[in-house]
Amino acid sequence: MVPGTFGTNRSVRESGEALRRAEAHVARLNAGTARDEAMTALQLLQGGGWSVWGGHSPEAARAEALVRAGLEDPAELVRLYGPLILAERHVEKWRRADHLIGRMSGLLNNQQRAAIVDVVLDHVRCMVGDATEHVHEYGFLSADTRDGATDALLHLLLGLVDHPKWMRQAQAAEMILWLLEQRPDYVATLGPLAFEATTGMRADVICGALDALSSSRPTELWDRLAPALDFDRIERECDHAGRWGVLLRLARRAEGDGHPGAGSAVSRLRSRFSVSAVRRSPTGSPPEVPAWATSLELQWDELAARGLVDADMVRQVEERLRAGCAPMSIATAEELEGLLLRNFRDSHQRPLARWEANVRHAILVTLSSRLSESDLLFVEQLFRVYNPSPLHRLRVVDFVSPAERWMQAISRGGLGSIMPVEASEMFLDFQACLVLPHERQRRYLRLTAFLHRRGARAIPPAQSPTFASTETPRSGHAGSMDLCVRAEPRSALFGTFAPAIPTSALIQHVGGTSAVTRGYWREGRIGSIRDSWPQQEGCFLKVEKAALKLPPDLAIAWDGQLDGRHFLLAPTI
Repeated sequence: MVPGTFGTNRSVRESGEALRRAEAHVARLNAGTARDEAMTALQLLQGGGWSVWGGHSPEAARAEALVRAGLEDPAELVRLYGPLILAERHVEKWRRADHLIGRMSGLLNNQQRAAIVDVVLDHVRCMVGDATEHVHEYGFLSADTRDGATDALLHLLLGLVDHPKWMRQAQAAEMILWLLEQRPDYVATLGPLAFEATTGMRADVICGALDALSSSRPTELWDRLAPALDFDRIERECDHAGRWGVLLRLARRAEGDGHPGAGSAVSRLRSRFSVSAVRRSPTGSPPEVPAWATSLELQWDELAARGLVDADMVRQVEERLRAGCAPMSIATAEELEGLLLRNFRDSHQRPLARWEANVRHAILVTLSSRLSESDLLFVEQLFRVYNPSPLHRLRVVDFVSPAERWMQAISRGGLGSIMPVEASEMFLDFQACLVLPHERQRRYLRLTAFLHRRGARAIPPAQSPTFASTETPRSGHAGSMDLCVRAEPRSALFGTFAPAIPTSALIQHVGGTSAVTRGYWREGRIGSIRDSWPQQEGCFLKVEKAALKLPPDLAIAWDGQLDGRHFLLAPTI
């Protein structure tokens, strides 16, 4: 049952009695008392759970007719409706306003009607903002041709990428990746949308999908993508460092794979960054992260450390952000986005939210003309919103995770009961984020194996290499005691986690990579439809025990972490 739509029978009876009293007063020419009784009838209906807006109730329609009878002053009608407006708890404000405007229309003169139209249009302008740069996106409304069902579903899918709710946003992104992989002919349709300087996440998600496909089939991807791209338009309109970086990487991969035409595209793209950007000598500490960019504080600090933040850069970013928020101020626009997330019961501070996307766009557009090629690749990776690891190919369906059992054992202090071994395989890296039964807080568990001298105290390596899940997996500077290079989880589209990769030391101990398995899983959903996240998500790197041949003086231990608390697991292995 929808609150405010269906109510109690008692309220209908009491409202009917008030209406009969009102009609009796009308017969005795007591207009004021009749109007008061009619308003009482409306209040009784509203208090009993019935809607008095929109003319759905015949009792409400009768009462409203009595209220308006003989009235000539629209201000008096507004005064009478005031208690109903303030007491309403279910119907949207715009419906109340629409209802009241409709009831007032017969009492207004032409000047008053024009004034109300101006107020409504001003309200619409505040919601839409400065749409002059986005008018072309709505050209389809006046087009003669009609999109088919497939095109309409594609537009809907692209729109969901900017949905306020995290799960819907993430699922739409994964659907786009799946669609481009299963139907490569869509590369020519969606590819050009990836290299536009539009706000929102749509272009970044398509960039991520193209990046993932290119990592395994660079020539095939470039054959489909390049003919669909208008490079003149991209050079003229796409001032966006992140999307330029992706396009350059796609072309370089195809060139490295032997594509005959990709080399000319690489040269053309690199010519924009052929000369190193001239950086001004710093005259003091770089500007601190502005209040509107606190969600990107980590990236801001990295930019500052590389010398890419100065007062002029901050001014240009703020100007672009202010233009995108017009006619509202930056603070008001950010507050509205926070209220929108709250309405969807999502966290205002969550990564990859819509406000963060606006700030990221303003920064990357501003930096586009300031970067050398090396800076471009650094900035593109720093602000990347997707996981480049091919998790959709590494996903293990119906994986039975030991995470819950291990968490409970660790919480009880029973480290001795944990053995990161299942059947004939051993976990060298295991990471999981899950919600335990009867809890709503997400918990995190990690176990990472390392080598130590047998008989000596097991001490984790002080400088174990890692990579972020938004980075391409790399071995880094792994030491002889490191068995794997693990990923640090980052909130990212296509998956928060990334399986660890084996080090050269591990490959030597197992005689190759055939005995090593990388995997990812995600199962279930916690919460209501409006407030949900995966019940469990994680990744692993495991090896066949029989293939692992260690020297007699070496043993394996695990560096562990549970909800930020570190522990050591050192069985005799």
